[in-house]
Amino acid sequence: MARNRTIDYAVFDVQILDEQVDSNSYVELFNYFKVKKNRRDIPLKNNTYLQIQSINLLDEEKPEKGFIGKIIKWNGNTTDWFNDETGQKANLKDLESLQIPDHLKANPRIFNFVFYPNEHKLICEISEQENEISENVLLEFLRYLLGEDKGLKEKFKRVETSLVYDIDTIENILKIKSLMRLHLVVNRPEGADLNAFELAVLQDMSSQNIFKYQKIIEAEKGDFISLSQDFKNEMNVAAKFGHVEYKAHNEHGYVVVKSTSNTHPLIIREPYDPEVTQAYYVVQQVGDAFIKRYK
Repeated sequence: MARNRTIDYAVFDVQILDEQVDSNSYVELFNYFKVKKNRRDIPLKNNTYLQIQSINLLDEEKPEKGFIGKIIKWNGNTTDWFNDETGQKANLKDLESLQIPDHLKANPRIFNFVFYPNEHKLICEISEQENEISENVLLEFLRYLLGEDKGLKEKFKRVETSLVYDIDTIENILKIKSLMRLHLVVNRPEGADLNAFELAVLQDMSSQNIFKYQKIIEAEKGDFISLSQDFKNEMNVAAKFGHVEYKAHNEHGYVVVKSTSNTHPLIIREPYDPEVTQAYYVVQQVGDAFIKRYK
């Protein structure tokens, strides 16, 4: 019996910045890539290329339900060759026999994705077994693909893509019993409606000419942090006038790192049994659950 695997997903927000935009506009946007010639190669750093390898409707009769597809990453041809016979760098004549057809991709990696027109959200794999890609590399790819294509610019004025961040509330953090690490960033409180604790922090920081301070606490290995009321008050000040970042175990036993500010992209981790289903179908389950949860 095979062991369960896990897949990590990143979430992206796609915005058409044009007048009279509706879900049909987003259907039209991604329908554009059902035409193969529109799925252009996007060159990125380190001789890496990305492209939409395939894309289909989730429901052929209801396009507004969304799309499912695959993004392929591969390495481009290098021009940095050495001629061992001449002892010199290879020239163009030496490379004439290295014509590799465009349909052949070196070191390919495939990442499944789903896109929901009504919510204009795209959920894509970033890690599954040996397949790994940075969410920032995917973001760069999507920004070029959707924002710089001439055909799309003719249809839509501007298309912008951004990462969805995992922003938590201080109320949720204070309820967590499995906190392993807390990082507080406190800017000097200001305003006329400060409570007694905030005023005390303001006076203490002002008396020492401090505008910002940071505090990090960690639990002993294998244990969790027990919060005093004073530290809870300090966390509330940090959440209001700075931010709080934490590391904890979630309900599934995974270690998560989140913040009250947009410092950490939202990463969804999903376990699955490869003997029961394929990663291609798991992405739709994850996407449907995300859209239902965050509506």
